[in-house]
Amino acid sequence: MLEYAIEIARSVESDLRKIPVDKHEAFFIEIENLTTNPFPESRYKKLKGTKHSYRLRVGNYRILYEVDSSERLITIYRIRHRKDSYTNL
Repeated sequence: MLEYAIEIARSVESDLRKIPVDKHEAFFIEIENLTTNPFPESRYKKLKGTKHSYRLRVGNYRILYEVDSSERLITIYRIRHRKDSYTNL
């Protein structure tokens, strides 16, 4: 099976500064898992009003990402607490 490449937007860096460091490892594990399956069963949802944007639930946090299947590229553009994750999209 072909793997997807991961691209992380610069905005994620500022998001991670606001999140406790002990949570970071869980995010990186989930992001790594996306390379083999960008649509993990029962933990992802397509964002309404978008063509290729999805969210992945990791505890009380959400990883928002876009999938470009033709380029086999996943772009992570936001990691935030669930209450803040959908504002200013």
